[in-house]
Amino acid sequence: MYKQYEDDELKQVQKIQLEILQAFSAFCDHWNLKYFLVFGTALGAVRHHGFIPWDDDIDIGMLREDYDKFIELSKDHLDPKYELLTPLINSRYCSTVTHLQKKGTRFVSEFAKNLKCDLGINIDIFAYDYIRDEPKKQKKQMLMTYFYGRLLFLCGSGTPEIPFNGIAGVIARIICYLVHGCLVLFHIKSTWIYRMLLKNSIKYNNIKRSKVTCFEDSTPWKNIMEIEDIFPLKEISFEGTMLKIPHN
Repeated sequence: MYKQYEDDELKQVQKIQLEILQAFSAFCDHWNLKYFLVFGTALGAVRHHGFIPWDDDIDIGMLREDYDKFIELSKDHLDPKYELLTPLINSRYCSTVTHLQKKGTRFVSEFAKNLKCDLGINIDIFAYDYIRDEPKKQKKQMLMTYFYGRLLFLCGSGTPEIPFNGIAGVIARIICYLVHGCLVLFHIKSTWIYRMLLKNSIKYNNIKRSKVTCFEDSTPWKNIMEIEDIFPLKEISFEGTMLKIPHN
């Protein structure tokens, strides 16, 4: 169940998120890395020239090539006020989505409250990978990444938030608890699961096609975009800062 913010709380979260976003954008511009606003952040930029009034996150997309360069450059050049979170950086962070967070802050969503790592106010960074045109190969890739993505989250918590109630919710909770127990019993590490997710995500990147999606999100089949609709990027004002969005 979603809980409502107090107005001052939400404004403070958004203020720090905007600071992180501005630092991220400046970093990317300096190193010539391409990024683009996605999901509710892109919608907010177009419709409100900033945050959707009730939104509490910022979503960024990058093609895998730029994402990998960003991760590598961040090791030596990221402002020490910020830190990156992936399962390869912190094995206790059992989430598919890369977080760029501000040190010294605390921000835990309902869905991540059982993860055993320090979570701060952050922006979400999604890597976009190429997909095949053939429906069967698309479906197989999406099923495999979906499987490893959910498995990764269960590696960190046996009691995730289940989005439905009744007998179906009870059964789902039992299955999640049992899967989590098996992962612990057989010492299956979050880093191995995450690498399997990556292996399936980048499977077709050496064959650049016309479409990409982000497999870190739980519904990659809803996030397919044509490359020609993304590039060339255009700029738009977001809370007074000029940022990049897909041109179409």
